[in-house]
Amino acid sequence: MPDGTDTGTGTEGFEEIAHEKVSLLRQPTAVWATAGAAVVAFMGIGLAGAAPHHSGSAPSVPVRTPA
Repeated sequence: MPDGTDTGTGTEGFEEIAHEKVSLLRQPTAVWATAGAAVVAFMGIGLAGAAPHHSGSAPSVPVRTPA
């Protein structure tokens, strides 16, 4: 700081943060909305990958039948 009060330790403001209760679960609503949307999207991707594809037509790859 220009007035010479900076000690240069890098711990300015740490005392205030250390006294606050910090929790990973205390997030803004937007964070929880994004996390929930991601869970639903990945579940949907998993379901779409596991579902059989019924288009009503013959498969594009010929299926070998035993002779």
